[in-house]
Amino acid sequence: MRYEIKNVLLLTAYCSLFTAYCPLSASPWQVYKEAKRAYTQGEFELAKKKFEELRKNYKNTELIPYAMYYSGKLEENPKVAVSLYKTIVDSYPDSKVADNALYRITQYYYATNNYKESANYLKILIEKYPQSDCMKEANKWLKIIGSKGERPFALTFSIQVGAFLKQENAINLKEKLTKQGFSAIGGEVFIVSNKYHKVRVGNFSTREKAELFKNKHNIKGFIVRQ
Repeated sequence: MRYEIKNVLLLTAYCSLFTAYCPLSASPWQVYKEAKRAYTQGEFELAKKKFEELRKNYKNTELIPYAMYYSGKLEENPKVAVSLYKTIVDSYPDSKVADNALYRITQYYYATNNYKESANYLKILIEKYPQSDCMKEANKWLKIIGSKGERPFALTFSIQVGAFLKQENAINLKEKLTKQGFSAIGGEVFIVSNKYHKVRVGNFSTREKAELFKNKHNIKGFIVRQ
């Protein structure tokens, strides 16, 4: 009996030691749920960390395109975000977020005044994903900018939150607003430069939609027509 008890105690100690040094890793679904919870509750830094963990540690899971999509929405650098969206479109075309990734690519090119590329990706979206919930917006934007991006002075509205002589100040404000999560909730932050470097939030088809977004998120600024 003493021998059996001693073996049980040794086994228990071994298991405790093994668990301490080799903890059981969370499943990809657990990590994804934690990331989505953080994202939904506005804990964007934690959400970004969790989505990156999912992409790094579970490269073969079906959740990768979803992790990429949300990582793109949380990314401060728009070029990095677009790269993630393009990876989804190219490598995971059957994913349920592929159409939304395409739509975000079109909005990026529109915000950076590359209307031709915006139109090209809008046409891809309309052709490849006719059942997409983005279809109404995609058709609307294609009419606004033209099938070849030939109408660059489309009637759209944004919220201007600052204008600076120094580009550095505009970049600092853009980064601050991005960290606050505006890009994650549909209000892409971008800079328009001429004499002044103007920081603007969102591209809205009507002044009313811009006002609604501004008031809902308590943004200090004024509505401008692009």
